[in-house]
Amino acid sequence: MLAWLLYAVRLLASVVMLFVTVTFLIIAAVDPKTRWLLLGMAGLFGVAGAFAWPRRPNAWRHDPPTDRQVAFARDLGISIPRKITKGELSDLISQAKQVRDAL
Repeated sequence: MLAWLLYAVRLLASVVMLFVTVTFLIIAAVDPKTRWLLLGMAGLFGVAGAFAWPRRPNAWRHDPPTDRQVAFARDLGISIPRKITKGELSDLISQAKQVRDAL
């Protein structure tokens, strides 16, 4: 639930920043006195809005596993399939740790 709330907040912040960017660009086209200032501010807000654009929650689970994650899984004795995601390997590591701790 918290992940979706953070997603919504970042999405709203991105939309607001991109709206401000467009507003600055429109004003810069009309007002030659402050054109360069507004273009610079539009660039800053545009970049910030683009970088604040959220990924879907738990998007990391679909990324490929890291080298450290693979090495740790091998240390635990896990056989790693060729096409495994970071999330799937994380689940296998959690299961292996539970089994190890139960012994």
